[in-house]
Amino acid sequence: MQFSGHDSLLLINGVKPPMPPQEIPCLRAAEGQAWLWPAPPVLLDETHAPLPLAARRLNAMAQTWSQAGAPTLSQVSGPWRELNLLQPLHQPADDLGNTLAKLRQAQPQAVIRLHVDLGVGLARQPAVAEMNAWRALAPLFVHLGVHHPAMLTGAAMEWLRALQQGGVPTAAWVMLASGVNDQPESLKTLVLDLLRQGLRPTHALAGHWGGEFGTGVSEAQALALVRGLRGPVSGLAVPQLLWEEGNGQHRLVVPAFITAMDADGVTLTNYQGKDWFYPQEALPLPSL
Repeated sequence: MQFSGHDSLLLINGVKPPMPPQEIPCLRAAEGQAWLWPAPPVLLDETHAPLPLAARRLNAMAQTWSQAGAPTLSQVSGPWRELNLLQPLHQPADDLGNTLAKLRQAQPQAVIRLHVDLGVGLARQPAVAEMNAWRALAPLFVHLGVHHPAMLTGAAMEWLRALQQGGVPTAAWVMLASGVNDQPESLKTLVLDLLRQGLRPTHALAGHWGGEFGTGVSEAQALALVRGLRGPVSGLAVPQLLWEEGNGQHRLVVPAFITAMDADGVTLTNYQGKDWFYPQEALPLPSL
């Protein structure tokens, strides 16, 4: 997914210690996206993560981007329409609250998204007072990375229920990974479980990070998995497919349902494999 203009900020692991938003290091700004990283980056323990691949992805990104020189946010053009904080719970509550308050003061109209990947576990469980403060910073959303139904248990479910009862909007995203959710039935079970918990899966992510590192799912396989959800499950449970190119850029991959097109009409193939022909007929324009 790409944005026109500089609309999206990605803050990796929050900012520690807290600093004015204009001084946050901005490691990359291209094609409408900017990546912000605290100094120094926080490396995760892959061996103790619920999904080691998720921690390995973040560490690969950290190791790649930490080698680059970074301007500060004030040196990158704005204004911003969306501020994304990835793994913000690695910050203590007071530090995160200060960061969010300063970002909201600097960008009063921007949407704030807190990205928490359950694949690397919850660094801490926010208290009710902290979540109430988030609600006061609306528009603010919590975006949960959930890659297997087993991640929706224990502390994660307690936190999710508290978020929902406290009125903080929530959604989910899925990383397609070999041996985790790369079979049609396993992915179907996952997205339906997410929907039952009030989490709409907005996108499924696959691709490469840090050179050749990837999730073990090819683009063709990922496309087939997402396409296979259309029809058997509610449209609310069908995520968009994003393919990461390895340079921080995401590409939206859409299943092709148009199988033929000529001067006579268009042939569409539905999720059942049935073809439907729509003739090219000149339709009268409605009168204004």
